Amino acid sequence: VTATRPGLQNPSFMFQISYTPISDRRELSNDAMPSIDIAKRMADVFEVSLDYLVGNSEQEIDKATMNRINEISKMNPTDKNLVYQFMDAFIMKVKLQGVMK
Repeated sequence: VTATRPGLQNPSFMFQISYTPISDRRELSNDAMPSIDIAKRMADVFEVSLDYLVGNSEQEIDKATMNRINEISKMNPTDKNLVYQFMDAFIMKVKLQGVMK
C-alpha cells in the first residue's frame, strides 16, 4: 500500500508527521482525509509553506524566508515601512543590474 506513496516507507518521516498505517488505510478507503495537522507537519518536515504543499502557491517559500516574513509582520508600522523600502530598493537594484548585463 505505501510502496506507491513516496516518503511513507520511511519510518523517520512517518514518525515526524505522526502518520500511521491506520491513517493510510483510512485514506485509501476514503473513510478519512489527512488532517490539517498532518499536512502542517509534512510542510514543516519539507520546510515549505502549507500553501505550497497543497498547490495553492507556485512559489516555494523556504523556512528561513517564512521566519523572516513572520518577524517583519510583528514589527511596528514605521519599522516595517523601513524594511519594505530597503527591500524595494534592493529589488530594483538587482533588476537594473540584470537589464544592464
